[in-house]
Amino acid sequence: MAETAQADHKAQPLLDLTPEAFSDRAFVRACKDAPVEPKAVRTLFKAYRCLALILGQRVAELRHSGDRYQQAVAAHQADLVLIARLREANCLLGARLARLPERRRPFYTPVERFRILSLKEQMGLTNEEAADLFRICGATVSRWMSQADPAAGTVGSLVKPIPPIRRYDDATHHLVQGIAGIGLGGYQKLVDWLGLVAVRISRSAVRRYLKGPRAPRPVPPVRPSRPVIAKFVHHVTHIDSTWLKDFLGATADGVTVMFDSFSRFPIAVSRFAGSPDPGAMIRFVEETFRRLGTPRYLIADRGGEFTAERFKERIDGWGVVLRFCSADHHRANAKLERFWRSLKSFLFGLLPPQFQSEERYIVVNRALAYYSNRPHQGLRGATPAEIYLGLEPAHLRAVQPLRGKLGAPCAPHNIEVAYLDSDRRFPYLKRAA
Repeated sequence: MAETAQADHKAQPLLDLTPEAFSDRAFVRACKDAPVEPKAVRTLFKAYRCLALILGQRVAELRHSGDRYQQAVAAHQADLVLIARLREANCLLGARLARLPERRRPFYTPVERFRILSLKEQMGLTNEEAADLFRICGATVSRWMSQADPAAGTVGSLVKPIPPIRRYDDATHHLVQGIAGIGLGGYQKLVDWLGLVAVRISRSAVRRYLKGPRAPRPVPPVRPSRPVIAKFVHHVTHIDSTWLKDFLGATADGVTVMFDSFSRFPIAVSRFAGSPDPGAMIRFVEETFRRLGTPRYLIADRGGEFTAERFKERIDGWGVVLRFCSADHHRANAKLERFWRSLKSFLFGLLPPQFQSEERYIVVNRALAYYSNRPHQGLRGATPAEIYLGLEPAHLRAVQPLRGKLGAPCAPHNIEVAYLDSDRRFPYLKRAA
């Protein structure tokens, strides 16, 4: 009986996606022998897309089977497909970089050099293998290894950030470097997170500890002539919809969010099986107005559910001014678009989307709670929940850490990293008990 059950649960390969398949070799050979018609190329791309959809649908079926073994097989096969695609993309980027002469290739920063040496030791690579992987010279890796002295305090070290003249104690230094790799954000976001746990440190100090490249300032686009500026909570509310896709885009569900512009707080969320119609959008908006009150302005894009006449009439009946985003000025709805980018980064940035459809909205609600209680750079380090509820921002009570001398003994910080979920998607800082 056990052997029969085990035989029934044997995993079958979902699809043969080996790059060295005979069909791929035959196609490349045909391309070399004779020119390929454009229609044939487009047909091949369409076939690749259909193949990906079939694979995504097969993975979704195994996840919904209710068998834990089949669900584990689906997750394993999805990981294999993603790893193969990422490896192929890495090879393409490396091939492009390899065509440049070594002296004309961009330099790695000291932090990147340290990470390269760390990966070299973790993977057990030789200097030549590491140099071939990162498209540098083997002698360069050898020179980095010879000068990688953790105790050196000289300015201009090859494999660690330049130490500042004015420094905090070593515990603060290592704390910043340790939490930087968790995915809490950039320099200013790390400053805001530390402010929530009562550690006040400047952005320039965090940047010196991490020594990353300074991003160029973007050119500000032309602003609308009459923008609506939020001056208090419930003054301006944004509304927009987006799609949350599953593995390889096989399935997707719609999510609509109402967003307070002053506090950056998501005040209401609704899910839709497909594209929402004006009737469903009217019910969602009116239910939110009854619970939380009406804003002065409601800003939406020019989607069909918002431009419908009955939607405009019902919003006007509530005494709310409905305004549409201008197609020429993307900043008209920039706050909500940036919110969508952050939300999808929480859901899909750290781990591939492998949760089932019914579990997706549990993760979405958890991501909304995480977004509402994390420091926001546009709010000067305060959280959206603090501004929306009228609370005093916690980072205002932060104090600077102790000063220390190089090599002097110090006590470690009582700050630890915790997560909202078991998948470790949502990290945050808290004081240890």
